[in-house]
Amino acid sequence: MPPTYLTSISDKMCESSKVLTALTIALLMIQGSCGRQQQFLREPTDVTAIAGQQVVLPCTVEDKEGLLQWTKDDFGLGTKRDLPGYPTYAMRGQDPVRDWSLVIEKVTLEDDGIFQCQVGSGSESTTIRSALAKLTVLVPPGQPKIVHQGFGEAGRTELELEVEEGEALELTCISEGGRPAGEITWRDEEGEQVLTDTDTSTHKMADKSWRTVSKIRLRPGFEDRNKAVFCLVANHVSLRPLQAVARLRLRYKPRVSLTVLDEPAVVEGGDMNLVCQVDAYPPAHTFAWHLDGLMIHGEVGKTLVLEELTRSDTGKEVSCSATNAEGNDKASAVINVAYAPEIVEEPKTVRAREGEEVSFRCKATGNPEPTYKWTRVGSELSVGDSAVLTLVSSNMTMGQYCCHAQSQGFPPFTSAPASLLLVTNPVILSSSVQMAKLGELARLECRVATVGSNNLITWDRAGLDLTGQDSGTRLIFNQTETEQISTLVIEQTSEEDFGTYGCKASNEVGVTYANISLKQEGSNFDKNKILYIMLGVFALATLILLAILCIILYKRRKRSNLKYLRAVKQEKLSRGAKQEAESIHDDLESSEDGQLFDNQPDLIQPTRQMPLPSPPSKLYAEEVESASDAEDRETWVYAPQRKPFSIDRFLKSPLPPPPRSPTDSYLHPHDSASSNLDWKMAAAEKLARMEAEDEEDQFLTLLPASQQPTA
Repeated sequence: MPPTYLTSISDKMCESSKVLTALTIALLMIQGSCGRQQQFLREPTDVTAIAGQQVVLPCTVEDKEGLLQWTKDDFGLGTKRDLPGYPTYAMRGQDPVRDWSLVIEKVTLEDDGIFQCQVGSGSESTTIRSALAKLTVLVPPGQPKIVHQGFGEAGRTELELEVEEGEALELTCISEGGRPAGEITWRDEEGEQVLTDTDTSTHKMADKSWRTVSKIRLRPGFEDRNKAVFCLVANHVSLRPLQAVARLRLRYKPRVSLTVLDEPAVVEGGDMNLVCQVDAYPPAHTFAWHLDGLMIHGEVGKTLVLEELTRSDTGKEVSCSATNAEGNDKASAVINVAYAPEIVEEPKTVRAREGEEVSFRCKATGNPEPTYKWTRVGSELSVGDSAVLTLVSSNMTMGQYCCHAQSQGFPPFTSAPASLLLVTNPVILSSSVQMAKLGELARLECRVATVGSNNLITWDRAGLDLTGQDSGTRLIFNQTETEQISTLVIEQTSEEDFGTYGCKASNEVGVTYANISLKQEGSNFDKNKILYIMLGVFALATLILLAILCIILYKRRKRSNLKYLRAVKQEKLSRGAKQEAESIHDDLESSEDGQLFDNQPDLIQPTRQMPLPSPPSKLYAEEVESASDAEDRETWVYAPQRKPFSIDRFLKSPLPPPPRSPTDSYLHPHDSASSNLDWKMAAAEKLARMEAEDEEDQFLTLLPASQQPTA
């Protein structure tokens, strides 16, 4: 839109405003010249209030000259502000000259009506009346009450009724004083609304309130025996619903239930405890107990104890009955006695050819119902879990099987083992040679391994059957599960009885034949004796070899000890020759006083102890090398810690001088030392021989000479 067009519109609006202002000023000047007229600045309007609230109807008058009053339904309330005769009414306002509002405290239904504010005429003013204002008062519904036939129209807020089971019942709920009319609903104890067979109506009363009436029709059953029915009333001004309740007390015959305290079962020999639970109104006054239809005399209480029950009581029915004024009822339970499983039909041994299908059957009783388990003897692995075990006969399945019956709460019961026997050709197990003495009783045994059902063993000799009917002979037959034994008995043997007999065994599978020789004891060498002799010879030869080995070891150990001592002696003589000569020279110089040749034994100087020489480098050499040659190269000697213990101790410790005769009381020092050493070596050799005779185990270990400790 162009700017010039908008500017022209704005100018026109300013001119119009100036004209209106001028007209208003002119009217005021005309009114002032004619006198001031009273008028309403504020008038009442329609009001809706809830009973108990405060209501204010406004009325403000300008230039009031006449008397002012309020009217209700065209009836004047008075001209004074406190309105005498109406304690809840008053005319109030902040401006005492102009404000004449009507205030109603705690409005009630009686205050409901049409109000108007009126001002009478004055010297210069005429009478004025405000607009009509309608005051509408709302009231919550009154307390509901339930009415039943025989209790009068007043009803009760809590009502308890006794009714017969299945009897028709009508309840009426009444609520008065509500504006608007109260709405009634019926609910049960769970708060669920009951909608079936109800009828509700409302009626306006003279005081402008409403009366609400609701009816419900019931036919209570056993499930309603303690039912409560609630009547709730409310309208849209209610803070919360108001309610009344009717409690139904149903008269019904007993409802009986029987409780067994020993569930799920009573162990055999135990007691069964029963309790008769009764729900009745009025309460039951008599009880009766029956066992298999027969009354148990003397039992008239709610409990019963059946003592020492057996498995024969299982399945019997025990019942309890109760009676009241409305009738009677009963309940029953079946006796359940638990007992351990027991096998009443054990599996039996079966015989079959290879590839045939066989079955083992097992039957057990018990409570709870037993379960079955089959195992093979020697194994815990289950091979079946039903009363019948089916197998295919073979070498793999051949064996013994057991049936186990198991019931919860009891140990399992195991049957005797039953065998699956594989039928094959009979096998003759008897020895082919049997012995007897001439002139005495002889027994020829034909022992046959067979599991067939058609087993037969016969004897013959030289093509003639032996039936045991001949004079001096008889047949004895024995059998086990897997063997058949036929014994031919000859009462008194003669030379003609010794010889070869034939044994033939047969079954449904085949035939086996074997020759059995009857030989005279003493005529032939017993093979068992030969075996015993051979074993004895072998044992004797073994002992002789062990003895020879021990002797060889003993000789070698003894020779080793003697050679060692000789080598030590020669080594000491060769290496200690020089030291011995020097020792003798020193002894001669120290004995210049002539006491050396004195025959007194206590004045003779002892021979100087010589250090023990190292063992020779070659223990078993025939000749001992010189000391210088032994020092030039590494040699091997016996370590001292591994020498024979007694020899090593003897060589390291000094010995007392050898015994001497009186004629030898004087010896040259050199001869004395040599004699002492010779005696010591001789004693060592003797000790070595004694140890060898005691057969002590001594072992010598070769070590390098450089590692040998010095003496």
